[in-house]
Amino acid sequence: MKKYRTDIVILAFLLFVVFVVWLATRGHEPISIQAHDTYYIVDKTSLVALILSPITVVIFLVRAGMHRFKLIGANVGLIIGLILFALVTYAWVEVLKGDLNIAKATVDVYSMGFVSHTKAKINLTWALFGFWTMCIGLLSLQTVRLQTQKGSSR
Repeated sequence: MKKYRTDIVILAFLLFVVFVVWLATRGHEPISIQAHDTYYIVDKTSLVALILSPITVVIFLVRAGMHRFKLIGANVGLIIGLILFALVTYAWVEVLKGDLNIAKATVDVYSMGFVSHTKAKINLTWALFGFWTMCIGLLSLQTVRLQTQKGSSR
């Protein structure tokens, strides 16, 4: 249990940050962001994921990297952060698909350039999603391997 104390403290701190963000946004309407002529609505869950995912990845990536990915707790924390990043990336793909459908519905010269630009963004975002998925898979394999080595050395 002492080996995981630091990772548990870090995770508890991150959960505290999530709780503070949730309390700060309680009772408020979702945040709306205007980009050109489109409004994006960000709900509490998405806001928490947008705040928590980069913080979790950076903290646990530094911690796992310092120990060459040989700490099970740091690897699990990094996997959680990468899963959050993958979910945020998937949500962004869905937003871009909605923009693409809106642009296809309006036929004018400007929307055709927007359609090709949005298609490129979607392809790049899917590549990013694939990268997160590959990182999650490789890190999970490393963590399972560490766990089996730990179990066989007892």
